[in-house]
Amino acid sequence: MTQLLQKALARLKRLPETEQDFYARQIIGALDGDARWESLFDGTTEEQWAKLNRMADDERGETISLDEFLARAEDDLKYD
Repeated sequence: MTQLLQKALARLKRLPETEQDFYARQIIGALDGDARWESLFDGTTEEQWAKLNRMADDERGETISLDEFLARAEDDLKYD
């Protein structure tokens, strides 16, 4: 265990149980979320990454807005 993690745990031990549980849920949620994203990214094909990259740039080579990206993705991306 790293020194930083030991320091964080020492501080958490001084908190009331309800706050300890709150932070424990945050940590577990973050760890679970990281694992979920990793599994989703691992399943993305090179073709899908290339399509996402093409969608991120418009005809002038400029970055497009998130709204425009999502609109295109809704029409174009298929993750079957």
